[in-house]
Amino acid sequence: MEEFIAAIAVSGRADAAKGVLVNTYGKISAEEERARMMTAQHSLLARGLMAVTDGVSRLEPAFQKVMDVFFSSKTVIRTGKTGAYTENVLNYYQTGDSWLEHSNSDGVVHQFTMPIQVNEIEEMVTHFLSPVCGPAPLPVKLVLPSNLLTELNPSQRRSFDAVLEYCETTQDESPELRWLAEDFSKGPWRGSTIFVRGNGPESILTSGFLWLQGTERLWAIYSRRQNEDSVLQAELCDRDQFEQYLRAVIFPKI
Repeated sequence: MEEFIAAIAVSGRADAAKGVLVNTYGKISAEEERARMMTAQHSLLARGLMAVTDGVSRLEPAFQKVMDVFFSSKTVIRTGKTGAYTENVLNYYQTGDSWLEHSNSDGVVHQFTMPIQVNEIEEMVTHFLSPVCGPAPLPVKLVLPSNLLTELNPSQRRSFDAVLEYCETTQDESPELRWLAEDFSKGPWRGSTIFVRGNGPESILTSGFLWLQGTERLWAIYSRRQNEDSVLQAELCDRDQFEQYLRAVIFPKI
């Protein structure tokens, strides 16, 4: 992680590097910060990713380009997957006719790959999520409380009874609603795939789905219009439906 932060700083983005440092390690002393960054820069030098010329540190040109795309791309496809003890990210940043791939494991290990072609992204995201889609009957569509993902505290989100009770404020109890409450509270992971245009505060989410993985079922959760309001809807997905929704995020917006 320190190497990633040091690379951001050396690329010419000291303020951004400081922000990542604070978000990762909290408030640390100036001595500890200096020691961490010195060690990280030595590692970058040893790996050939950085050079010092006339007393000035510079990233290797290809790595500098990676940092430039990472911070300046205005078209991004973001996928995240969070389990009980893990949090992994797979993002794609458009640069011209190709893409930069950025993967991150548990906020520690960062890996960059470029160029990636757009027709590779669907397969890579599918492999990253590795969804399990069961043979449950379709269609199953449930209306959920719009604040379900934020209103329940972590303990409640792990409670079948708490999730079921809260979902019953918008949906009558049914076997399908009990499936969802079970998968929401006990499922191995939750995730999302979203398409973002713009950069920084001006960025706009143009499309996306939340994924809820149960033991034998996959749900797609998304916002839709109902009369004049937006409602949160969960839909049970088979493999074809998952692939259709994933393509809807990746391809039509490019």
